[in-house]
Amino acid sequence: MRAIYLLLLTGIGSMMANAQNNTAYSSAPVKTTKEANLTVSGVFSSSLNFQSFIQDYYNSINTEAIGNRAEQKENEDEDMTVIEPVTGSGDRSDRNTGTLIVCPAITSYPFTETFEAASATRTCWINEFVTGSLNWIYAAGAGGGGSTTTAHGGALNATFYEGDYETENVTKLVSPPFNLSSLSGGAQLRFWAVNELWEPDQDILRVYYKTSAAGSWNLLSGDITNISNWTEYTFTLPATSNDYYIAFESTEKFGHGVAIDDVIVEALPSCFPPIGLAIIATGQSTAHLSWTAPTTAPSAGYEWKIVLAGQGSGGAAQASGSTGAGVVTANATGLNPGTSYDLYVRSHCGGADYSLWTGPKNYKLYDDAPGAITLTVGAGCTGADFTNAGATKSNLEVYPSCSGAAIAPVWFRFVAPASGAVRVSTDTLAGTFIDSKLGLFSIPTPAEVTDYSKFTIISCDDDGGTALGFGFMGMLYATGLTPGTTYYIAVDKFTGSTISGTFCIAVDELNASMIAPANTCADLYQQPVGSNTYTGWVPLMNIDSKLVAMVQNSAGGEADEYTVSQNINNAAVRQDAVSKEYYLDRSFLINNSAAAANVNVQFFFLNRELTALHDVDAAAALSSLRVTRQTGSACQADFAAANGVNTDLTQTGNGTVNGVSWIKAITPGFSNFYIHSAKSPLIVKTFLQGAYSSALGRHKDVTTTWRNILNANALSQPYNTAAFGNYNGGETVPAGFFTSDAANALDILDWVLLEVKDGANVLVARRAALLREDGKIVDVTGDTLVTFNGLGSGNYYLTIRHRNHLGISVENLLPLTAKALGVAPPTSTYDFDFTTATDAAIFGTSVAYKIVGTKNVMICGNANGNNNVRYANLNNDPGAILVSLGGIVTAVVSNIYSQYDVNMDGIVRYANLNNDPGFLLSNALGGTVTLVLTEQKR
Repeated sequence: MRAIYLLLLTGIGSMMANAQNNTAYSSAPVKTTKEANLTVSGVFSSSLNFQSFIQDYYNSINTEAIGNRAEQKENEDEDMTVIEPVTGSGDRSDRNTGTLIVCPAITSYPFTETFEAASATRTCWINEFVTGSLNWIYAAGAGGGGSTTTAHGGALNATFYEGDYETENVTKLVSPPFNLSSLSGGAQLRFWAVNELWEPDQDILRVYYKTSAAGSWNLLSGDITNISNWTEYTFTLPATSNDYYIAFESTEKFGHGVAIDDVIVEALPSCFPPIGLAIIATGQSTAHLSWTAPTTAPSAGYEWKIVLAGQGSGGAAQASGSTGAGVVTANATGLNPGTSYDLYVRSHCGGADYSLWTGPKNYKLYDDAPGAITLTVGAGCTGADFTNAGATKSNLEVYPSCSGAAIAPVWFRFVAPASGAVRVSTDTLAGTFIDSKLGLFSIPTPAEVTDYSKFTIISCDDDGGTALGFGFMGMLYATGLTPGTTYYIAVDKFTGSTISGTFCIAVDELNASMIAPANTCADLYQQPVGSNTYTGWVPLMNIDSKLVAMVQNSAGGEADEYTVSQNINNAAVRQDAVSKEYYLDRSFLINNSAAAANVNVQFFFLNRELTALHDVDAAAALSSLRVTRQTGSACQADFAAANGVNTDLTQTGNGTVNGVSWIKAITPGFSNFYIHSAKSPLIVKTFLQGAYSSALGRHKDVTTTWRNILNANALSQPYNTAAFGNYNGGETVPAGFFTSDAANALDILDWVLLEVKDGANVLVARRAALLREDGKIVDVTGDTLVTFNGLGSGNYYLTIRHRNHLGISVENLLPLTAKALGVAPPTSTYDFDFTTATDAAIFGTSVAYKIVGTKNVMICGNANGNNNVRYANLNNDPGAILVSLGGIVTAVVSNIYSQYDVNMDGIVRYANLNNDPGFLLSNALGGTVTLVLTEQKR
């Protein structure tokens, strides 16, 4: 549709011109008497062509030869009255119709256009259509549903928005002409703009200039995009002339709309303002400021000020200062966490001459980690106390990297409680910010808080909360934090199009209310959100944000590849029919669509469930729990050996607080997981020289006397003495436990102490056990395999120690296999048999043990509990025996359970028949009084 324009010029003359198709308007109009009127009407294809017609006329009457300058001045003062185009913010159907004003060139500077209704020059701006016929209009904000809904200054700004996804309109908003000849030192353009991304859609703003009405447009700026808040731009105007035009061209691409406001054309300052303002917190009330010098640096340095946000460069300084020439950094103090500030910096040109202020650079102290707001663990959430409005991403700033990209993190910090286990949550109904992601970070030392390269992400969540429904606010869990250490939390927006706002955040110590009291395989569970390669912990939760488990792939993986479910048994504690092991009433299914391997897993459960397991299995302490992994992708209500392949996972850590406990393990893959007490069975055999019978080829039969001695004195393990490291194990047997049955070789002879070391010869487990007549070591039940609770599958060194014999160890690492559910325990094959082992298989030299007949035996006679057996000289064992008898050579103590009873007959005697020193000399030392045998054990 063509626009119809009406122009009334008073006091010039009268003529008519047909302007159909821009071709039939007359040549230079004829100047007539002052009292006459000129009326021009016609149809033009564009408002700019109509302006060209009028401008030609205006130029002609001001350049035509006239008699004297007084007459010329009279002509320049002639009144021009023109009706403005219809460009309102209401019904857009009239955008292409109306009447047009043509203004004389602007000659007074600085020139400011506010686009307010009262602006005397707003009517001088015209639309030039490039594609389509969409006008710029005057309204408040960008008009496209984004976060900018008000003008930068005043009530109105110029905006370009349609919102039609099927069309693409391109229109220039053209300024009135500028006569810049008086600005001999050059001119510059300043303006404020908004062009917010509506991901993935983005409108485009460009700035053009031309040096005459008939000239071609030249690009002044690149694409101005992705501006979510009012931002000021400054450009030097090239090739100034006395007929200069500026145009703001917007391309409508279904974004949130383009808006410009407070356009200023002015003289170039004598020195230029700095650029690239940056501010980063260095503490709770301090910040480091920096900027980049202009191309020509000022000779006298810079001046800076920090004002409350929105007050502009004229606002009262909350902090201020100046720097010398070449110094482009400063430090601010006395700032308040949570307060929104604007930073301004200007160049000092010399004397009283300054450039324009550069800014604002909006900032809150908690926009960067060093200014993080301190949260108190357990203080809860009482309202929407915080905001991320105006937050930006600093250079290299880290973010919750389990999901998306860094948008505009804000920071908080807290001191880890004694348990090191917390929940961090923004999941409340308070506030206007409704789509967060959270990241929890550690740093090596407090001094490194200003270096984002030193931050390590611990845990991360996007959309784990449920207060607003799944898919909005974040909630993360973490354990293993170092008590008393400060940790940092980044709260970021989901995407760049997420609207900023107010929110609440709370850090609480993990407690039982955060663990689901009841779940079944059929219940609903959350699938984590996030598609980045991420190496921290991922919380796995049920639909109510209750914690089920946590996973960590240190090799990196996608957070959204995990799914979880679980079954909680409310009946009697469950027992596996094959292994006869009891297992926890809470079991887990975790799957991973990428089949990740060697992933760290934490399983969470209530303490009352562990108590119930311990009631039926005394070995079920937190530190001794293990995990059976059973292959299969379907959640199983209970364990059954036939449901998959069963393997044992070793516990790698644990913790407990406030009625909830957890254990950690490393899994080679994902499937069902069941928790039970860890038991690595061991079948081992040894003989004690003091109780060995050559005739029987084993230990002598337990007599009724020896049985009674044991029942009276040995119901508890005897190794809680200094000689054995004060071992404090609780192994006991009930009253009357020991027997003496001549019909078999299964009677218990004595207690022994077993020690297990890893490949680095570090003690990892030890326990007391029972030694039978046949040499087999058994558990305190007397008829089952001895097991090491909490010992994982692996290769270990084994040592057997006795209260008055020298210890004995294996030479080579011994493989032990922890027992998984669904696997029947071994029954007969020995893991190691010291009685028949070759010399190469026993640690030390050949004198580390004795051979009696065809059997190896542990060396007797260590009555004084040191590491050797000797008959004479200092610290000899017969002397210790005599001392135990009060120094009376002929004394005899009967029915005694004593380390001085070397031959283990229940009697301690120094002299006469069957005396203990004589047994020591003849059996251990082979009759050589001066021989010393030193214990050879690991």
